[in-house]
Amino acid sequence: MSQISAEDESEFQSVEATAKKHQRQNLSYEFVKYLRQYVESSLGAVMEEETERCTRGEGHAVGSGQDVLVHAVTRRTRESVEYKKMMQTPKNTMMVVVEPLINTFEEDQLRKEEMQGRANIVSQTAITQRCGVQVHWEAMQGLSCA
Repeated sequence: MSQISAEDESEFQSVEATAKKHQRQNLSYEFVKYLRQYVESSLGAVMEEETERCTRGEGHAVGSGQDVLVHAVTRRTRESVEYKKMMQTPKNTMMVVVEPLINTFEEDQLRKEEMQGRANIVSQTAITQRCGVQVHWEAMQGLSCA
């Protein structure tokens, strides 16, 4: 059976770290892509409608220019029912997803603490037993010398 050299191990760890980094970046990219599509599907029609209303003069945009239009459309969109629904849905979804993760994490922490406590008890017992054996051995040595 061949041994892995330190160089090979180091190169493997580097490749593994790079792969994990790319995986995280891809996951982040996919998440942002999903959010963008979600916002577009939830608010696209509202933003278009508000943009048309403001450019036709039906909105409350006072003044001219793109900044005023963007401000007016943003304000009206954020006040819309669709926006409120769009914001609430991810919160509800995240709660459903995150809550079990938190519970699992807490359970794992409790198990880990219990295991550490047990390991400490076992370690202390072993030390006590070793000390007892050593004292017993020393006593036996003292008796045999006498």
